[in-house]
Amino acid sequence: MKHTLRFRAYLPDDVESEAWHHIDILRQIRNHAVRDYYNSDYNDRPSDYDQHNKLTAWVDRWPTFAEPSRHAAQQAITQIHSDLETL
Repeated sequence: MKHTLRFRAYLPDDVESEAWHHIDILRQIRNHAVRDYYNSDYNDRPSDYDQHNKLTAWVDRWPTFAEPSRHAAQQAITQIHSDLETL
């Protein structure tokens, strides 16, 4: 069983705006990775490692994907595959 910790944060408006901006970009990366996964051939679905490698090409194609840290983007992709394993 996984546990999730929740904390309340009171951020200044400019920091809050930047945080929501990064969360939105990570959502776009996650959605793109999900589409990439399900649009692949059933017998040749990409692993999280494969999609981490594709992230470089995605950043070249969509420069906004480079704004959040690469580690956060990889974590968003890894979370997809973690969720798929629990199904």
